[in-house]
Amino acid sequence: MKNKTSTRFALILLVMALILAMTACQSTPTTSGSTAGSSGSSTTAATSAELDAYELDIVLASSERQDTALIEAEMNKITQAEINATVKFTFISFANWLQQTNLMIAGNEKIDILWTSSFFGFTSAAAQNQIIALDDLVNQYGSDIVEVLGQDILSYCRVGDSIYGIPSTRDMAADYGVILRKDLVEKYDLDLDSVEDMDDFTPIFQTLMENEPDMAATGGHSGSNTMVGLIAKGTFDILDNWFGVIRYDDPDMTVVNLYETPEYMDLCETVHDWYQAGYISRDAATSTASAWDQIKADKQASVFYSFKPGSDIQEQARTGKPMVTVSITDPMQATSNITVMMASIARTSPDPERAMMMINMWYGNSDIVNLFDCGIEGTHYVKTDDGFITLPEGVESSNAGWPANNYLIGNNYLSHIWEGYPADLWEQYESFNGPDAVKSPALGFSYSADNVKTEVAAINAILLEYRAGLETGTLDPAVKLPEMIAKMQSAGMDTILADKQAQIDEFKQMG
Repeated sequence: MKNKTSTRFALILLVMALILAMTACQSTPTTSGSTAGSSGSSTTAATSAELDAYELDIVLASSERQDTALIEAEMNKITQAEINATVKFTFISFANWLQQTNLMIAGNEKIDILWTSSFFGFTSAAAQNQIIALDDLVNQYGSDIVEVLGQDILSYCRVGDSIYGIPSTRDMAADYGVILRKDLVEKYDLDLDSVEDMDDFTPIFQTLMENEPDMAATGGHSGSNTMVGLIAKGTFDILDNWFGVIRYDDPDMTVVNLYETPEYMDLCETVHDWYQAGYISRDAATSTASAWDQIKADKQASVFYSFKPGSDIQEQARTGKPMVTVSITDPMQATSNITVMMASIARTSPDPERAMMMINMWYGNSDIVNLFDCGIEGTHYVKTDDGFITLPEGVESSNAGWPANNYLIGNNYLSHIWEGYPADLWEQYESFNGPDAVKSPALGFSYSADNVKTEVAAINAILLEYRAGLETGTLDPAVKLPEMIAKMQSAGMDTILADKQAQIDEFKQMG
């Protein structure tokens, strides 16, 4: 296990609180391969004058924003000159994403660029011909994409033999641990340097409980982002859906049931001990309250978390309190870290070539990137004397008009850095994603559950019954975990494991 304590304490912008769960708006570094065409774009072999006028419909997963028309107008000045196209954005909430986009494509609505994700049916979208293969389009119109991402990263976005998505540049790995309030760490002189594994947090939480009895020492998010779920990702590649996993240190890629592994039992026993000791809130399994809101309201001292460079700064923005991160794993990289946010082209696009030209601009044109990521200078941000950006006077995240948009699409290595982040943030990202990351032996594998939909639905229902309780310590794993496993067996878990192993074996033969 790897222990690293980060203590960057800088002035943070509240605008970052509205960033996606893994976001931060940044600026151009001087690292190799990340600044292709920083002020222009080698988008197309044709000139703008040779192309008919076209409107690009771009559908993205995010909340609506007030100043969309302003951003479209500014982007159109660039896109009309480059590829004789205008842009029209449609934003759909994550909660409504799958239902609404499935209906749009089934109804043959015009969509050119469609945001896709391994967590929102990317593999199924490719298998069902909702999105198209991109290999030929990338070869013809995607020179900046290839220069920025490289062929290896693009190859991880394949379904079968073809590329179906272009990932945004961001954290393509994650390390796992706990993020704590800095003031409490200093007040009680908590020894974070000695933390090497999950059990080492026990005396820290004990101290917090004894001295802050009205505050839960720790907690987690919901669903797969529980305390146990996050730390398990430091050992296992979940292969898209948790139903059948492999160990990072297993080159044979033997698919196993996570819930039957000794590692999972050990993690559940640890958090159950914490729950019984009072370190975890009594309603941890059922509460829908955000961990960040709980920390902000002095109801929780820490939360289990997946980290990237700048996580402490990002989460200070959400909580309003300086934070300290403690990782207990190395950065781990699985396919889902890369394919979590991508740009694809819908089969309902009348002009896929123009759509790819536009996607390529997102990787080579800094003006496009910064308009989308940060907004309009003077309206949504201003530059500081030392090269960062900050909110204009009188502007807050609640009335910004164009909240920071990073990581959703494109080459974020070209976007400005918000004040408070380190100037070398993107260099840190390249190390984090590359040489520092432990690669899954199944890197590039994407699982399709189309053959076992009935079994997956049945086991999902079982997990809804047990998982939150087990992974927050509320339920006794000695009693409830065997009960859950028995129900999974009856519901067809072995069928899922065999199906996934067969796909893994085919993947090994291809590699």
